[in-house]
Amino acid sequence: MISHLKVDEADKVQAFLLPFILIGAQVGFGVTSFQRIIFDSSKRDAWISVLFSAIAIHFIVFIILKLLSSYKNQDVYGINHLLFGKMVGSFFNILFIGYFLFSFFISLINYILIVKVWVFPNVPVWLFALLLLLLVVYGIMGGIRIVIGMTFLSILVVGIIFIGLYQPFKYMDFRNFFPMFKAAPFEWFQGTFRMMVTVSGFELLLILYPYLSNKKVVGRYSQIGVFFTSLFFLIMMMMSIGYFSSGQLERTIWPTLTMFKINQFPFLERFEIIIVSFWMIVMIPKLLLYYWSAAEGLKRNFKISLKKTLIIFMPVFFILSIFVQTEDTVMLVTDSLRYMAFSFSVIFPVFLYLVTLVKRRFQQHE
Repeated sequence: MISHLKVDEADKVQAFLLPFILIGAQVGFGVTSFQRIIFDSSKRDAWISVLFSAIAIHFIVFIILKLLSSYKNQDVYGINHLLFGKMVGSFFNILFIGYFLFSFFISLINYILIVKVWVFPNVPVWLFALLLLLLVVYGIMGGIRIVIGMTFLSILVVGIIFIGLYQPFKYMDFRNFFPMFKAAPFEWFQGTFRMMVTVSGFELLLILYPYLSNKKVVGRYSQIGVFFTSLFFLIMMMMSIGYFSSGQLERTIWPTLTMFKINQFPFLERFEIIIVSFWMIVMIPKLLLYYWSAAEGLKRNFKISLKKTLIIFMPVFFILSIFVQTEDTVMLVTDSLRYMAFSFSVIFPVFLYLVTLVKRRFQQHE
């Protein structure tokens, strides 16, 4: 394990790019279906759960940055090694690597499912998987600066989504928000938990921190990125509550894409096909960030080069994506990510920060 991480200045990126990075990491396949999941927990008060999750995520990002600032130019792999030693630290690092690889795979198969259902139902899954994995290999080989540069393009797609919501907005029924505050506190917090899992991706700060220059402003730009992501999801949630009836929202698997079906133009009848196609620009940065984070851990812990990880894992993901192709199977596998994402994005960073505080107190006492 290489505990001390040295990053060349040529590989670092400016901190003002963090809003783009976080939006690219947090906005993924979840934005197409999160409304139904949150509404299932807190019904008409689902927007309150989204608001609570935004507040909680701002706090967790603050804790993550406090943790990272306690160590000089270290990521979570180095912090685990310094806090728990070689054996225990390597065990935690392996868990993080597994989480990043699993998140990569879940994002991959969910986007393939969306494309297959909405655009090309007769095209085999292996072709979609092959094309996406080739794009991932091409992007990863370009290095971390190319990976981060790709996140900038995701902002363009988010802008297209807001433009496409103009027509559904005209059909919103604001009576759907009433009566308010009928959900129990447990239902609010259950929705908050599910929402925090949906917008996971901010935990990648634990890996990207050493690659950011001008660390004095990292906290400011991180909070700006999280704010815009939370605002985007809040608007999407309120749009869905106003557009769908309660029964419709509970039965609709992909509410965001369904809302776009109302958009029709003289030259284009199915606007949602354009959205699904452009959504690849959002998914590719998310796939690149998760895979690069896992590859960084493999290099730090086992000295496996980036090229070797691609040779090992890309065929594995290709084969697995062929077997996991039905809607029920994809949903089942995706549900298993829920508790993993909450553990590695919320619980574990707080745990590391508390251990760091305790260790610092003992060192001061001694």
